[in-house]
Formats: sequence, C-alpha cells, structure tokens
Amino acid sequence: MPVLIERLTVEQFAVLPESETEFRELHNGEVVYMSAPKKRHSETTGAPDFMVEVMSPSNSRAEMLEREELCLANGCHEFWTMYPEERRIRVATPSQVLIYDPTDMIACSLFPGWSAKVSELFA
Repeated sequence: MPVLIERLTVEQFAVLPESETEFRELHNGEVVYMSAPKKRHSETTGAPDFMVEVMSPSNSRAEMLEREELCLANGCHEFWTMYPEERRIRVATPSQVLIYDPTDMIACSLFPGWSAKVSELFA
C-alpha cells in the first residue's frame, strides 16, 4: 500500500531538533538522512555509507561498475544499482554481490528492520 509522505517547507525543516548521530538535508520537501559526518562537513572525504544508482539509457554497465568499485574502495558499505527495465537490483558490498529479482525481499544492513519487495521499489 502506498504511503503518503508530507513534504516539509524550509521553515518546518529549520526547526527540526539537531542530531549528533545523523545529518539531514532537505531535497524537494523530503528529508534525507545520512550518517553524521566523521569530520567537519567541508573536510569529509570518501564515499557515502549507502549509494543507490538507477541505470538509465545514458549509462553503460561499465560506467556503473566503475562507480561501484570507486565507492566501495573508498568506504561505501552498500552500493545498489537499480535496473528499471529488468526490475532487478544489484547490491554490492565489500565482500559480496547479490542480484535481487522482482519477487525477492530486499533489506539494507544500514537500516535495521527495514525491508521491501523489490517490485515495490519500482512502483
């Protein structure tokens, strides 16, 4: 069942309480949560903990693999490549690569307790 998410205004976002464990940004009215920077934001280096790329006609598989390798080599914990035409998701970690089909359930180790059917992520 779809979930309606209320979009926040800049004013609503500005009054959210500060957090020492997560970093938040506002993107088109949606709050995006990230791990708190390990250093000052301007000094942060490396890759995000979790990365999602969506394959499009302007991307090649080689380009996506290059991005994946770069992120994983620089500290990314999970790199997801979503293939809309196939409705599949490739999940790469530093130790393994898994392919999820539309009927599979998928979870992310960085979000304990969260899981979804792959086909729902393409809805």
